[in-house]
Amino acid sequence: MCAIKSTLETDEVAAVGCENAAEIAAHDRNFRPDIIILNASGLEFSFIIKYLRNSSQHSRVMVCGLRNCGAEILAVIEAGAAACETIDGSLEDLLANVQALCDGETICSPRVARILFPEVAANAGAKLCSEERQISRLTRRERQIISLIELGLSNKQIANELSIGLQTAKNHVHNILEKLQLRRRAEAARYARENGLLIDAVGTSTSTSTPTHR
Repeated sequence: MCAIKSTLETDEVAAVGCENAAEIAAHDRNFRPDIIILNASGLEFSFIIKYLRNSSQHSRVMVCGLRNCGAEILAVIEAGAAACETIDGSLEDLLANVQALCDGETICSPRVARILFPEVAANAGAKLCSEERQISRLTRRERQIISLIELGLSNKQIANELSIGLQTAKNHVHNILEKLQLRRRAEAARYARENGLLIDAVGTSTSTSTPTHR
């Protein structure tokens, strides 16, 4: 980091080195830097990034020295980093990132993109498989009920619509939330819309059906 510090320092740019998280936090409070560069080795960088994201409204964070690991790069981005570079990135790559941050932009080197994109795709595929498994656990009746939840029906209205007892309707709603790992009816309604679970009271797939009240 000493080489980076000396390279960045000019008559118009002040670069300050920090040894630990406490120093970083103190410098952020006292000097309000435009850019904070973290060395991934030896620091709990994800924790520091989250802290800075919550406490600082002015600093943009870059992490350098990351391993060539998609999961590690993705974790840094999800924590709130504005830029990152791997351990085998050149000084020119780092300076290009710094310049982009100064210009209010973010760049991703071809090397980082090559590592990151497969990780993003794998995570998306895993999420889709997980959602498909959750949906497959719903019974036909539960699919009917989640569709009625999306239409805004109360438990009593659902019971009347399907000619079932009120407690039975409540039990179905509870089971739906538990199987889909949701906490609120509104979340279940959104889940139904986003995953194509809207069916009518007799089980015909549709995205626009409305229940026929008895």
